[in-house]
Amino acid sequence: MTVKTFPRIDLICVKAQIRSGANIMRHLIPGLWEQLKQASEFTNVSDMNRYALITGDLPNLEEPEAYYIAGLRAQSNGTQQLPEGFFYHTIPEGLVASCLHAGSPMNLGTTTEQVFKNWLPTSNLKLRSNQELIIFPPNYDRQNPNSQFEYILFVE
Repeated sequence: MTVKTFPRIDLICVKAQIRSGANIMRHLIPGLWEQLKQASEFTNVSDMNRYALITGDLPNLEEPEAYYIAGLRAQSNGTQQLPEGFFYHTIPEGLVASCLHAGSPMNLGTTTEQVFKNWLPTSNLKLRSNQELIIFPPNYDRQNPNSQFEYILFVE
C-alpha cells in the first residue's frame, strides 16, 4: 500500500443499492456503466478513467445497505442541470492508501483481505470512512488477469 494525498475530484455519477441486508445485487453494476456512457452527451469528461465508489461494504464494517456509485471525472462547476438519475459527487482532497489489483473486480477480496488483515493493523492509520474507491484506467480489461486497477481506502 502507498499512502499519499489524493486530490479533490468532481464526478458525474449514477448509483445503485448493491446490498440490503443479506440480499446482494451486484448484477446491477454493469447497467450503471452503460447508463454512465450517456454522460458524454451532456458534459466534458476530464480524463478517461472510470471511478467506482463503494459505500457501506468494507470488511467488518458492513452497514445494512451498500451502494455502488459509478462516476466519470467531469469538467463542470456542478451547476449544470443533469438528466434524471445522474448527480454530482465530489471526493475531497485527503489522505488515502492505495494499491494496484490485477484481474477481475470479482477477485478483489484476495487483495482486500491482505490489506485489512496485514497492512492496516500495522500501519498506524485508521479508516476515515466506510468507503472504497476503485479507479479503472481506460485500457482496463476485466477479462485479462494481468489488467490492473487502483484500489483506494480513505485513511487518517
